[in-house]
Amino acid sequence: MLLNWNTIDACFLSSDLHIQTGFQFFLTCLATFLLVISLELTRKFQRRFDRYLRDKQVFLQERVYAVPDDMREKLLNRPGEENVPSTLKNKRFVVILEQISRGLIHAVQFSISYCIMLLFMYSNGMHFTNHVYV
Repeated sequence: MLLNWNTIDACFLSSDLHIQTGFQFFLTCLATFLLVISLELTRKFQRRFDRYLRDKQVFLQERVYAVPDDMREKLLNRPGEENVPSTLKNKRFVVILEQISRGLIHAVQFSISYCIMLLFMYSNGMHFTNHVYV
């Protein structure tokens, strides 16, 4: 939008976003800046969420204690999934949910950055290439 001088009758990202007035172009520029701000907020949220998961993992590792041998035999007398304690199954489920959450945050961040890239690629500066200088 910065280098494109054809601001009226321009379409950004979709046919629904058709610029017909100068004020609509101003709103589109404002929305683009808000999109960049939302990208930075998403990145900040992702960093905080990763920090939370790291701190949680450190806290849980500090709580781990050694099980006496006679108790270990009672708990794990046979190999197999049936004998795995339910707390271990719950931990696996929580880890899967955490990784899905991290993936969704990353997908949102990638989508926003892709839209920003498309908006700036539309700003091609075709005005300079149409003139022939003698």
